[in-house]
Amino acid sequence: MAQRCPAASLISTGWSSNYGYKIDGRGFATIVEQEKSRVWGVVWQLTEACEMALDRYEGVSKGIYGKEMITVEAQSTPQSCLVYISAYRQALKTRPNLPNLGYQERIVAAAKEFDFPADYREELSAWLPDPEKFPVENWAVELQKQRATVGYYRSIAR
Repeated sequence: MAQRCPAASLISTGWSSNYGYKIDGRGFATIVEQEKSRVWGVVWQLTEACEMALDRYEGVSKGIYGKEMITVEAQSTPQSCLVYISAYRQALKTRPNLPNLGYQERIVAAAKEFDFPADYREELSAWLPDPEKFPVENWAVELQKQRATVGYYRSIAR
């Protein structure tokens, strides 16, 4: 965030009910509506320039991510927060989607840094591919198959 939005201010961590964490078919994080689930994240105060920079980075104009306002419990208060949600959420039927190399490790490290609850950190860690099932040398090949199977950058109907 410091690189993309140096003017953003950290507010707190927070959580939202009835959303679940997923890896999309491109290998990146998203959230999806999911009853009896909870996602954790970091709440930032953004300037207009920050939001524009994030829109570019997340590919909003290309339809890669969309923007939605959801209710987040932060600082013991429900707050309306902007989230970026992947338009490309279709999962493979044979296995969970693989994250990009090194990507999920950064998310797990951030969850630890921001002291998310242990059970949520475990949930995030479960998305780390099993090195026996997907050794690094096969990872890129499997990720390409994953992208090809569901149509790279295809938006799904909501």
